[in-house]
Amino acid sequence: MTCYENTYVECIYNRVSESNLKRRACKPFSYRKERNCIGFESQSDRPVFIDEKRKLYILYMYEEYKCKAYKLCENLSHLKICSDLSLNSDIYVICVDFKQLTNEVFQKALYQAQVLWVGYGLKEYGYTLRRKLPYESFDCVFFKDQNEGIGVYE
Repeated sequence: MTCYENTYVECIYNRVSESNLKRRACKPFSYRKERNCIGFESQSDRPVFIDEKRKLYILYMYEEYKCKAYKLCENLSHLKICSDLSLNSDIYVICVDFKQLTNEVFQKALYQAQVLWVGYGLKEYGYTLRRKLPYESFDCVFFKDQNEGIGVYE
């Protein structure tokens, strides 16, 4: 939520409602999540898009994040999605462990791809692959390349 000039703005996923605090009037309007949008930047509310020409790895470390990881694929249903690394796909949704993160072949694949990390375990991921993490903690962090990640909320 953001405050500016006595206006209260509330962003809930793809719906936004605006109301003036002085008059308590409410003016709803909507924002449609576009194709390839995996969420919004947590700092600026701008949409975060993936590049269709590059592979995307959606990684999570604990089973409790499996549903959330697959939910992030809703706007990517036009692409091939799987969880088996041996198959050719556009998007891989994978539950990883620390041993897998230190695997050289897996690391190389991640360096050449976009990565969306979901849930806990991000610190281990950052240390292992020497990626720069955002300063704050987020449920999802998106890396377009090897550089610093973007905190994402859905």
